[in-house]
Amino acid sequence: MKLSLFKVLFLKNTKFLNKVVFMKEPSNIDFNKHYDIGLVLGCSNHSLMFNRVDYALELYKKKVIDKLYLTGGVGSLSSNRKEIEALIMKDYMISKGVKEEDIITETNSKNTIENFKNTLKLIDNTYKRKIDIVLVTSSFHMKRSKSILENLCSHNIYTYAATNNICDIDKWMNNKTAKKYIKLEAISLYRCQKNGYIKNIEM
Repeated sequence: MKLSLFKVLFLKNTKFLNKVVFMKEPSNIDFNKHYDIGLVLGCSNHSLMFNRVDYALELYKKKVIDKLYLTGGVGSLSSNRKEIEALIMKDYMISKGVKEEDIITETNSKNTIENFKNTLKLIDNTYKRKIDIVLVTSSFHMKRSKSILENLCSHNIYTYAATNNICDIDKWMNNKTAKKYIKLEAISLYRCQKNGYIKNIEM
């Protein structure tokens, strides 16, 4: 079903927005399996970003993944244009015991599409084969992110969605800031669909 911009901008129906923005199963990894890498998306909101990093740290410490790709330059929504998201995440991970040689950073991207395009270049230069990627981002961001990444590459994509009790499917309607993020995400889904970055997405 194609997403209507009119509905995204003006309809305030919670069930509709939940159906548009969230995946039915935002996490599908097996903790008894090993995956090649974890791909963690930065965020201009540091609370959300560190929440994502903590989920990736869990995978690393449980040896579900060995390598962490951190992507994010100065986000287009960032109020501080000097902060490099990937480097902030890297410093945090090292402080939590991650080996520096297990971290690869991509520092130039300003949005989700650039996150993937730039990071896939790094991945494909290292791995000359089809690999298993665990995508780590917020639950409200996973549907669009996974759809874009699958459209840009042929790697196997698995998901591990970070929940935070603020922007989750059953919480966002109670928080003013979360409402803003959900509406922006729905608009971004519409734009990505219109520009061909996502295909066959369930709405």
